[in-house]
Amino acid sequence: MCNTVRARFTPRRSRSAPNLLTYSLERFPKSQSSDTETEVYSCRTIIVNPRNRHGLLANSRPLTPVEAGNRLLGRSAISSHENRHRNDEMDNFVLWSKPELQVRFRDWYTYNFCNLSSVQTLSRIQTICRPLEPVVTYYFKFWSISGEAEFYVVSIPTFVWIGFPQGALELASMLCVTQYATGTLKDLCCCPRPPCPPLNMRGRRKTHSTEYGFPSTHSSNSIIFSYFIFRQLNHFMPIYRYLWLLVAIFFSVNVSYSRLYLGMHWFGDVIGGWLVAVICVLHHSIYLNNLEFRLVNITNPPWWCYILVYVVLHILVIIHATPHDPCPCYLDSLRFLGVTVGSLYGFWIFKSMYGTLAARTLPSNILRLFVSYRFWLEWALCVMMAVIAKELSALLGTIVLKRIFKFMSGAYAGAFPPRVRRVYLIFARGIGYTTRGHVRGSSPTTPPDRDAMGSMDEFQTANAYSEASPSAEIRQNEDGVGDRTPTSPHTNEAHTTNVVVAPIAQQQQDVENTESPTQAERPTLDEIEGYLNKYQVWSLRTHKHWWLWEAHKYTFSYAIMGFMVVCISQVFLRKVFKVK
Repeated sequence: MCNTVRARFTPRRSRSAPNLLTYSLERFPKSQSSDTETEVYSCRTIIVNPRNRHGLLANSRPLTPVEAGNRLLGRSAISSHENRHRNDEMDNFVLWSKPELQVRFRDWYTYNFCNLSSVQTLSRIQTICRPLEPVVTYYFKFWSISGEAEFYVVSIPTFVWIGFPQGALELASMLCVTQYATGTLKDLCCCPRPPCPPLNMRGRRKTHSTEYGFPSTHSSNSIIFSYFIFRQLNHFMPIYRYLWLLVAIFFSVNVSYSRLYLGMHWFGDVIGGWLVAVICVLHHSIYLNNLEFRLVNITNPPWWCYILVYVVLHILVIIHATPHDPCPCYLDSLRFLGVTVGSLYGFWIFKSMYGTLAARTLPSNILRLFVSYRFWLEWALCVMMAVIAKELSALLGTIVLKRIFKFMSGAYAGAFPPRVRRVYLIFARGIGYTTRGHVRGSSPTTPPDRDAMGSMDEFQTANAYSEASPSAEIRQNEDGVGDRTPTSPHTNEAHTTNVVVAPIAQQQQDVENTESPTQAERPTLDEIEGYLNKYQVWSLRTHKHWWLWEAHKYTFSYAIMGFMVVCISQVFLRKVFKVK
């Protein structure tokens, strides 16, 4: 047996955990390796990004390249077929050791639910019906769409326009609570998604690479929507109760299973989503249903009702968990909160005008309404109005909200005379105590270290490792000493150069040098903390990663869309189409 192991050492960014730099020892093809009798395992060494507060445990440190090579030599007698199988399983996968007591939930969850056994199970799921794989993939992509926010943006207004506004409000409120709960849990736990490869990523690649996994929002939404559909169908046609129950189960199972087949979630993510949905359904049935019924039926609500709803929205926005990385879950929560508040405002105003919540009385024969071309013309025009209003308000909201937030933060103090400036800054400081951004001077300023400077471009440089990191061929002898062997460029993930494999500390230093931007490109410490000038009193950044106007343009635009759906569109139906 040959005493030399040849492997390619490639630093790259893990798609399943963007904060972890993964290193792979990939087996050479036989055409490139002189070892004809020895197969090499693929193993992995990771270096935790300094900005990742959720570091690995001390006892869960994976192997270094030298240690991996020594272990590979001891396992070279295993059959080639088994080695190839394990190599496919281990590619882009981090082995986690059993954590000690008093560890974070993320460590416990990753060890128990994001392990090699789970990867093997998901791999078997993805290979079901392999001859029909394209058809099955499109089938589950279709079901996955039914869990997206766009699906509910189109479906919920339909309930309003057919004359069933209470059902639309009930579904919207349950989805809002579910989205807020799952988004907060994702940002708190920071659990990774399944590694792709070895799994095939067949869903949205952007979602997989930027959003945390636990719990699954799709599975939560599928339970909520199935529960709602079952309740309404059972109410109108109770004779077919068991049929509606089967329909609800079929819908929920397909959406949840699609997340596994598409490689987007672990089993634990789906189960966690189900548990969150069940808790939200119980909460809605016991408390929220009666509360929202009383709220929406208030006739001519006083002005303080609008203020109170805004205050509740403001509190929910502030207490939402802060993600370690710019995970879009927070923005999704803002969308649902905004559309719910805008819809409630719209219901109040429309009822004050017409004395009812819906422009159309719910027909006794809904099927006849659905086969009418007039209804679908009304539906298309109303959807177009709502979407246009949302997009325009998002564009205008960014401009208007930026000036409003800058004014309230005291950024314009330099334009006022000293006496007016003093009063203006007192006003800005008072506003600052009601915001997420800390007031300047209330907490010690962190020094401008590399971690703080680099947190801004965490995801902008996510591919820097694969684009600029070198790869090298390691020749590992039995004594564990590595020497350099020139290789030709032969990888899709990194440019191949001739380098000497240095110790881990040197490798980390090289990666940091590759990752760090130049001094001119780095933002200043004040910009990172959300301060634009010396007069500004409180930070204009929210939840660490977004400017206030960038985040709340979603709150504003979706609130406008909700108001358009339940008020302006229904007035349009009454005035133009004479709907009654």
